Amino acid sequence: MSVVIIVRRKQIMELIGNLKKKVDKASSKEEKRELIEKAGMKLNDMELEMISGGISFQSPPVKEPKAL
Repeated sequence: MSVVIIVRRKQIMELIGNLKKKVDKASSKEEKRELIEKAGMKLNDMELEMISGGISFQSPPVKEPKAL
């Protein structure tokens, strides 16, 4: 059963990689939205902007835990 999961994960990653290539090639935000929706995913405007390169997201710095 674990072999099936590994194969399925590889197939999913290939599909995601192919979708990313198509989205990167799209010339407009609307074209990107259409490709993503056609793949069965829904994104809000902020997520679409992030994919389109309009907004960069940086996570806050991780604080080191205090020593006891």
